[in-house]
Amino acid sequence: MSATGAGPSSLPGRQPPSRRPGLVLTGVLVAYSAVVFAWWPTGQHVMGIALAAWLMLGGAVLWTVLGVVYVVWTERVERAEARRHAARAADRPGSE
Repeated sequence: MSATGAGPSSLPGRQPPSRRPGLVLTGVLVAYSAVVFAWWPTGQHVMGIALAAWLMLGGAVLWTVLGVVYVVWTERVERAEARRHAARAADRPGSE
């Protein structure tokens, strides 16, 4: 811990993935996009529609679900940090 009381977990680049929802969800979207573009040149069709079109439709649903997950996850992380900061402030001498 440094003299300012900031440990390694308080640095933005050193947070675990559970505290970086944007990074994790971006990785999921990049992986999904790679799958879609890998299938794009193939001529496979499902029910008369190109497989890439089905994957893009699924991607629209995925974007919506990931948006909701991101908001809920971020709110939980922020609430936990606010509780942690409030507990630290209450533990400091002279905070009464």
